[in-house]
Amino acid sequence: MAREFMKTELMEREILGRPLVEYDKIKKWTVKPFYFHILAVAMVVALIVVNLLTYLNNTYFVVQVIGVSMMPTIEDNAIVVAREYFSFESIEVGDVVIAKLGNRNIIKTVAAVEGDSIVVLPTEVYINGELVQSTDFPTNYAQELVLLENEFFLFGDNINDSGDSRNLHYELDRGIFTDELIMAKVIFY
Repeated sequence: MAREFMKTELMEREILGRPLVEYDKIKKWTVKPFYFHILAVAMVVALIVVNLLTYLNNTYFVVQVIGVSMMPTIEDNAIVVAREYFSFESIEVGDVVIAKLGNRNIIKTVAAVEGDSIVVLPTEVYINGELVQSTDFPTNYAQELVLLENEFFLFGDNINDSGDSRNLHYELDRGIFTDELIMAKVIFY
């Protein structure tokens, strides 16, 4: 009689219209399969949250800019926030990026992207026929080129004191940065 009372009392405790536990014919207490679904969903949600937090932690970082090549846009010793660049993302003209150059990282502005035509003269740079930069410090270098897929032409905003695509032809093929050399996009400066 006592077991029948316990069984009846437990059957009356329901969650979402389903009994919490039931007493089967072989006198064992069993948990309804419905509750395993709740546990599985909770585990999946927890896994997604942990992965998202790990992703955000590994893709955003703070960088101190050392040098004057990006002045006046970014001052010497300024702190910027960057996000890791993935090759499936798009980079637009005007984006500020961090690129790998040999054993160092540089921060520059994207001046031209795939399909743009560039003419570099000793004192001027033309992109798609428009004058975009002019300097008082001539170089002995001149070239004309069209950027291919996943190629970028980068400038420092301080044209008279910047190592960028105009004068890095001795370190890079034609001074062109490929998407493998782009490490991050600056999102806050």
